[in-house]
Amino acid sequence: MTLETIHACPTSGQAVTSCCGRTPFELPRMDRMSTDASLVNCRTEAEEQFPVGEYRLSTR
Repeated sequence: MTLETIHACPTSGQAVTSCCGRTPFELPRMDRMSTDASLVNCRTEAEEQFPVGEYRLSTR
């Protein structure tokens, strides 16, 4: 079973979603949007690479 991706609706006066920083027009056609933050399951690419609580330090 595939979970549907639910994005956070852009807040008032904003053009991009607060979850992944994309405009509604850039989201995949089958994804959904919600104003209820408890339903949002969109994760940014950075969050997928480094889950919460996992930190990596750069040596640069």
